[in-house]
Amino acid sequence: MISSELPEVLNLSTRVIVMRNGRLAGELNRAEATAERVLKLMTGCGEEKELRPQILSDLAVP
Repeated sequence: MISSELPEVLNLSTRVIVMRNGRLAGELNRAEATAERVLKLMTGCGEEKELRPQILSDLAVP
């Protein structure tokens, strides 16, 4: 599903992928996906190294 409605995403998804500025900002499983965590990824706030965007072409697709 693709949605900008955060409550919908958190209630229906088993995995959340957040993009910011055309780049992957993070990927969370259902247990990790809280509104606070997703918003940090969306805005780029937070000190965690994993929150830094990655260019999608740099990621290997299984």
